[in-house]
Amino acid sequence: ALRGSRVLVVGGGQTAGHLCLVAVKNGATAVTLAARRPIVRKPFDVDLQVVGDRRGEALSSFWAAPPCDRPRLIGRLRGGGSMAGEVYASLLRHAAARGDGELGGGEGSGGGGGG
Repeated sequence: ALRGSRVLVVGGGQTAGHLCLVAVKNGATAVTLAARRPIVRKPFDVDLQVVGDRRGEALSSFWAAPPCDRPRLIGRLRGGGSMAGEVYASLLRHAAARGDGELGGGEGSGGGGGG
């Protein structure tokens, strides 16, 4: 359905990365990923306190907060979103195959892990 199309994906997180890969897989001739900040790479889209041994404490604090404060707490835990190293590496491979060799203006890892 996208064969021969130029696609713009806005965002710098996991979903944006997957959308870029889907566009390439479906025949887009050019895919541009536009993000407001460098792409942050980390193995999970949340901080380890939510998946580690302090998970119960973090979740209790979340549910105890007023509903209007919860979106801010989620934003703080996610750090604005991130991309898994595997997805980022796939995007780099596709860019290199096209002869670009980079994503956007460079490889801004934003200090995240997993690459």
